[in-house]
Amino acid sequence: MDSLNRHRGRGLTLIQRHLQGGSGGMVPTKAWVAVERKQKSLITLVSVIMLLAQEIQMSATKLWVMHLNAAKSVVKPLGGIPTLWVATPPLRSLYTLLVMIDIMSTTTSPVETISFEEQIEHLESVPHYEDLQRKLLASFMPCPVPILTTILRTNVLRAALHHDSVVPVMTLGGAQEPSFAQFFNATLGALLRFDPRGWAQHICDSYLSHPQPRPKVDNLMLAWAALATAYQSAAVMYLLRAVQSERLPTTLVPEATNAKCLLQEQRRKMDASIALLFKDLSEKMKATSLWRFMSWPLFIYSYELVGWSEVAAPDNGDRSEIVGIKGALPPSPGKETIAAIRKMQQLGRRLGANCIFDAVELLEGAWKERHRKAHGKMDWDDGFAEWCVFMV
Repeated sequence: MDSLNRHRGRGLTLIQRHLQGGSGGMVPTKAWVAVERKQKSLITLVSVIMLLAQEIQMSATKLWVMHLNAAKSVVKPLGGIPTLWVATPPLRSLYTLLVMIDIMSTTTSPVETISFEEQIEHLESVPHYEDLQRKLLASFMPCPVPILTTILRTNVLRAALHHDSVVPVMTLGGAQEPSFAQFFNATLGALLRFDPRGWAQHICDSYLSHPQPRPKVDNLMLAWAALATAYQSAAVMYLLRAVQSERLPTTLVPEATNAKCLLQEQRRKMDASIALLFKDLSEKMKATSLWRFMSWPLFIYSYELVGWSEVAAPDNGDRSEIVGIKGALPPSPGKETIAAIRKMQQLGRRLGANCIFDAVELLEGAWKERHRKAHGKMDWDDGFAEWCVFMV
């Protein structure tokens, strides 16, 4: 560990020197101007992104967001991700990593910190990145691109509601959405129309490297469909809860969508996906191992349960079994909530990812915050005091 920290410190020093120019207060010379230009090089960008990913996984620092912003500052003079995506295809996996960290961390961060302009830029670019789905499948978060687009739309809608900005007139399914409600309805409609089984079929048909026995293909399709369903359900939960936050100056209450019934349906779907994917730890489906990619959906589901599920009556038997909600005050979390948090802990141990345990601590705080309120009502932004990311 000492060796790791020493090399990490040396790496930070070199990156900082590149980013700051390292002139030490001296008057820039022509030679130094060349160094300043070089600091915006792809080598610097790759270094920052790799350091950022390591910090998130290991929770090496709570200030990882500084390196996210540093990566953005390097990208901008190089023309932005859309330009780099076309110009340097070999680095698309790293660009995918940076884009996903930026997008997904926005879902679990205070609405006041969201950059409306940056999320709009992502929304305009992401659907057009060539080969993005293949890159996502090879990443830590193989989210279906249609679901990723709706998550982005929710980020944009949160920022627009907070700043009372006009949502962009962008088409989805052939219709324009000039108002908050129309933008919301189009986003929800796209989410509900998504077909996890059809997507899984496409993935297996398009990306299997070589012919597989039929039973194995069927198991793979079943697992991919369950993973896609988990992302779909988590995205619906995020959309429905986030736009109703009372911390937004302008809120959107989707009464016409029968949100309560819809959320209950998404919980049932998530339960089924979790049950199937975590069976993947057994011998029967060990080959797929898609449980590894459940960090974001599982956190969103756990947050949904912590914030809005029915609470259990105080029960001495349950109290001793609460894992991850240390010192929770009455009433106790329900068995469903405890089970979801246990799954998160299991995921964190299997992946060796400290950020998952950070997520469990956040859920503990959210549970206490919910019952600290007189009315016991949770808002989406209540649990996020700072920029957070729970994905590995």
